[in-house]
Amino acid sequence: MKTKILILLCLIGIKYGETQNKYVGVWESASKSNIVHKPLLWNAFVNKNEAMENKGLRLNDLEITKKGPLVKYTGSWRSGSGKTKLSKALIWKDFLKKGENLTEKGYRLVDFEIFKKAGKQYYVGFWKKGSGNNIITKGLKWKAFLDKGEDLTKKGYRLTDFETFKKGSSYFYVGNWRSGSGSNLITKGLKWNAFLDKGEELTGKGLRLYDVEIIKVGNTKRYVGAWKSGTGGNIITKGLKWNAFLEKGKKMTQDGYRLVDFEVFKAKTTPDQNNTPNPNSNTLPNISSFAKTPNYVKLLSGTQGNNKYRVTVDFTKLIDGKPEITIPKQFLKNLPSYKGEIIFPDNFCGLRIVKANRFVWYTKNDGVYNKHPYNYISEDSSILEEYQDSGEGEYFDKIGIDFTGPIGKCINSNASWVFPQPYMKEYKVMPQPLKLEIELGSDSEVKFVNFKMSPGKSLKALKLFKKTKAEKLMKYYKKTLIDGLRKWIETVCKENPDKCVSMGIE
Repeated sequence: MKTKILILLCLIGIKYGETQNKYVGVWESASKSNIVHKPLLWNAFVNKNEAMENKGLRLNDLEITKKGPLVKYTGSWRSGSGKTKLSKALIWKDFLKKGENLTEKGYRLVDFEIFKKAGKQYYVGFWKKGSGNNIITKGLKWKAFLDKGEDLTKKGYRLTDFETFKKGSSYFYVGNWRSGSGSNLITKGLKWNAFLDKGEELTGKGLRLYDVEIIKVGNTKRYVGAWKSGTGGNIITKGLKWNAFLEKGKKMTQDGYRLVDFEVFKAKTTPDQNNTPNPNSNTLPNISSFAKTPNYVKLLSGTQGNNKYRVTVDFTKLIDGKPEITIPKQFLKNLPSYKGEIIFPDNFCGLRIVKANRFVWYTKNDGVYNKHPYNYISEDSSILEEYQDSGEGEYFDKIGIDFTGPIGKCINSNASWVFPQPYMKEYKVMPQPLKLEIELGSDSEVKFVNFKMSPGKSLKALKLFKKTKAEKLMKYYKKTLIDGLRKWIETVCKENPDKCVSMGIE
């Protein structure tokens, strides 16, 4: 009998949703229950933890939020078993004593948090029955923390959780180490986009993110990550307000992910965040409305398992009558973005995949479907190899393989989906719900095409958007020079120099 997947994300009132706490989430491929609860005062949190344990759940991550002197606790629970202990806020030496006592009783530290109150630093811990050695290292500066990590790794320990605190102008790192094996790496604080790039690099090397901390250098947030050997999907989601974080959690859970770690940070209050009228609203378009990706399209930062990147077109999951289309967003080159969100094109009718490795059609039960007229590229081959003899391999590799349908500007079109060579031997309506997986290489690229795709050219940067929207994006960039639009604007100007000159964009 299949385990029933439960995701219970407890919603809270509007008043709390208006605070400027934001939540960054780290997700991994997994199943079974996953529950996140709103922040609670200590006693209420302890009671909530007991109630969760009675339902067969165990705390896997604990976070603290502060508002003035008020300290609240929020957590993520996953399906699990075993005896646990929550240790209340203690100063360092008392926390170590509590750790020694619990270790003697067979408990091991799973997660801990640090906060400051009335000039003192406190440590809260979550412990679980376990085996092996367990060491907690005091706060160390970055270089000393790395040196300590190298020493402990040689002795058979692996970092399972770390926290940071600031003293003067320096950050200190406190680590929880357990007996273990496999690769273990911690990366220095990086800006968001650089952190995502580092994640792509490390994921490709078989590492998975399991813990993230946020520090500030000047006014800039930087993300410090801990990575370990692993397989399966691994995704980090940007900072979201509570209700948006819950909605993202529901979607991630439906997609087969579970929260492995989350981090809270304070976001600055801005006029836009409080819905205060923007004094420039008469001169600047509302660009935030541009960043909405169609609900049938999923943009992912991580892999979908087995260290492979794929574009999927899933007719077994229909959303508003459209197949769910999944695209790893790092392959969408030169698209504009706003506040870290890609501004998705609206003037296309299909996708072109350049330098795709292979593709496979699957049934809804994940069985390979290669009956006539459907083609299939086996795991020990590639599109380039399969069509080399016919002379089409180099064309498919260099120019790309296309498909179109009633999406984008053709969303209301009555035209059928078209999957020409090499996907199918002939155009034909699909006899049953199938899922197409297109495996990508490191140099692949996802482009957009129009509906009349024979001979068909991929759309140029300016043509990705309907004329009015494109004009607004260019005007917005001219007034703000926002970095998220820079690469797209550079591409537009390279392809349409006269257009940029007429708008006064250099």
